[in-house]
Amino acid sequence: MDGILYLWLLWAIWIYTTFMMNKEHPKRLPYSFMCLVLLITYPYGVQIGQMEVALPVIIVGLICIHYFRYLSLRAKLYMLLAILSTGMLYAGIGLVAIYDPVIMFIDQNLIIAFSIVLLIYIFYSSSSYLLRITSITGSSIVGEIFMGIPLNNVGLSYPIGGPQSLDVLAISIGVLMIIKWLGGDKPVIQQGTNKQGGNEKFMNEYVYPVIFGVVVGTLTRIYMLRTDYRQYPTYLHGKIIHIALGFIAAGLGTIAIPALLEENFTAITFLTVAASQFRDVRNMERNTLTELDAYELVPRGATYIEGIAIAFESRNYLVIFTSLLATLAFIVFNFYVALLIGLVCMVVSHKLMAGGRLKDIVNIEYVKPHFDGAGLYVDDIYIMNIGLKIRQEEILKYGMGFVLSPKSFDARSTIANLGQRQAILHDMSTSLGIFKDSGTPALTPLAKRDLDDGRVGVFLLPQRKDIEKAIVILGQVPTLENAIRMPSESKANQEGSRLE
Repeated sequence: MDGILYLWLLWAIWIYTTFMMNKEHPKRLPYSFMCLVLLITYPYGVQIGQMEVALPVIIVGLICIHYFRYLSLRAKLYMLLAILSTGMLYAGIGLVAIYDPVIMFIDQNLIIAFSIVLLIYIFYSSSSYLLRITSITGSSIVGEIFMGIPLNNVGLSYPIGGPQSLDVLAISIGVLMIIKWLGGDKPVIQQGTNKQGGNEKFMNEYVYPVIFGVVVGTLTRIYMLRTDYRQYPTYLHGKIIHIALGFIAAGLGTIAIPALLEENFTAITFLTVAASQFRDVRNMERNTLTELDAYELVPRGATYIEGIAIAFESRNYLVIFTSLLATLAFIVFNFYVALLIGLVCMVVSHKLMAGGRLKDIVNIEYVKPHFDGAGLYVDDIYIMNIGLKIRQEEILKYGMGFVLSPKSFDARSTIANLGQRQAILHDMSTSLGIFKDSGTPALTPLAKRDLDDGRVGVFLLPQRKDIEKAIVILGQVPTLENAIRMPSESKANQEGSRLE
């Protein structure tokens, strides 16, 4: 996911300034506050003319201007030259990557980041670390402007300071930090000193519990990350995105306990920022699957997609609670109790993730489809009208029919939901294949109700016609949370006659 490196860097700096920097350090509060502001404003942007500009870029630009105005006139002119030169290099590489992406033999973000770091080191070979940070940040913003103007002029929508450019900035600053750490120079964020005058200790009593909590939380997310017949997430990049977000969630849940024990109550407010971040995960999943759904022969449907999006958001919250409890157990008791708590939480999280299955609420029966004139029926449930003889022959040859009989009145209302029925058709077609192509509406799978008793007739044309396997697959279709209806729980129905 574009922007994940930027978020990682901000969370890392925030954790350092909040929990590891001396509380009396004069820059501790400004650094922490600015990290939270940049995290909160990450999803937002403003429209300036015909171009959209990301809000974090505007904030970072204002910070650079604030520092820039304290320089001497000579230093200002020199930095302006460095920023313009490096910005042109940034834009040049970006435009070449758009024009001929084959030239980019490694990731475009890495090429841009290492190139601007190298050029800034040429300009500021013996200057302070803060000058290099300011120059790289300014160069990234100028480079984005140099790229955005020509692209928007030719009709291509290019947001200034989008998630990809923020990743480039994060990589560049990260490279500077690594170089500085290896070189042993004075860092941009100073370590404070304690009251006795000694250096602040990095290794304290919370390091091992924090590491343990992060590891347990990340492993829990990996355990809950499942690639199955729904094929999402399938590919490596999708898995990396969700593992990375699980790592962030584990870190958030872990550091909450040390913050409380140190009576640093203001640090707990970062959980509200985390909630907005994971809400964006839900939106990301919804938007991605909605776009993909338009190209499915048998779509998932909006109800199914919303259920998947909710699941991905909620799994991050399960990771937070798992890390929180594991860290608390490590601090209060010992490693072995924490390990036991972590394993229990992993099992509970996996259980909560599972959800209900269709076989729990209905009885499934195979019934061969048949025609009565032009009408297609599964048992006595009308499906649709097929007039062409050739289509009728194809349906009788490849078609399969199933009758779902609800076990309760609540189940009758659940399987009546159009989203639940569409989920059944999608999962069956995905698992067994489908005898259908675009432009053949007569071969579309359908699920229709018997209005008298609430049964549902399912008709589909699988490429693999295996009755026993089809019944097993049909029984494993998830019961969608948004489709579940429980009319028997209403007060009016409980006071009246029993629903059957």
